Amino acid sequence: MELEGGTVYTVQVGAGGYGGKYEYAQDSPAGPAQSINTYKQGGDGEDSIFSTITSIGGGGGGNSNSPTEPGRDGGSGGGAAQDYIGAADAAGGSGTAGQGYDGGSTTYYSTGSGGCGGGGATAAGVGGGGAAEAGHGGDGLASSITASSVTRAGGGGGAAHVGAGPHGDGGNGGGGRGAGGNVSNANSVAGTVNTGSGGGGGCYHAGSYPWPYGKDGGAGVVILRI
Repeated sequence: MELEGGTVYTVQVGAGGYGGKYEYAQDSPAGPAQSINTYKQGGDGEDSIFSTITSIGGGGGGNSNSPTEPGRDGGSGGGAAQDYIGAADAAGGSGTAGQGYDGGSTTYYSTGSGGCGGGGATAAGVGGGGAAEAGHGGDGLASSITASSVTRAGGGGGAAHVGAGPHGDGGNGGGGRGAGGNVSNANSVAGTVNTGSGGGGGCYHAGSYPWPYGKDGGAGVVILRI
């Protein structure tokens, strides 16, 4: 685009979306303990803007609580959650044409399916499979605007199903990996800062609390080469 001297241009670097999480508390004044459970779906990333050019923030990941919430639409779509509560398929969010791809969707399996990867700038997120396997995030886009090639905007990896299965890897370009299905490989990873990449999904572990939350997406970036 052509820039004019003496003109003020709007620049906004969007913050990454917050990771989904599960909150648990107990209230036991005099009788049996009563658990209070709250599921919070991952939030959308903010838009990054330079003048009239807008890169739409990525969509937040899905939530497996009943009622389930699908992955959210955005620049790239958020991945669907693992199937945990109900025998039902779960949909990923839609990406925006010219900016990013859809998040992965999952099909119900009697053995449980893992969470799905978020969409990246050049590829869709992978859906969770049977045997509790999680889906990988879609790959980002390589750019040499800073002289050397850097890949950005990778999708976050999905989390494994309850108590089993491997994590989903983040997409190339800064996507964070999802949580694994047991305590030894539980931790998820945030998206890399200033790449606009997705954070990894979180999951529930029986008998182990706090459970690994979904991690935040990486903030975006605005690069001006004159």
